[in-house]
Amino acid sequence: MGEFQPEVNPARHTLSRVYDEHAPSLFRFVLSVTRCESVTEDVIQELFCRLAARPHLLEGVSDMRPYLFR
Repeated sequence: MGEFQPEVNPARHTLSRVYDEHAPSLFRFVLSVTRCESVTEDVIQELFCRLAARPHLLEGVSDMRPYLFR
C-alpha cells in the first residue's frame, strides 16, 4: 500500500505563501492609514478571506505586491 497523500489545493498553497510573504508589510501599511490595530487586523483578514473565496483573482498576477496594495 502506498502512503496516504492528502489532496493539495494549489490555490490555497499560493494564498498561504502570499500571506506569509506580504501580510507583515500590508499590516504596517494599513496600520499607518487606520491607526488602529484591531481595524487593521479586520482589514487584512477581510482581504485574505475574499481572496480565499475567489482564488481566480490571483490568476495571472505577476507582481503580487502592487496588486495587494491597490
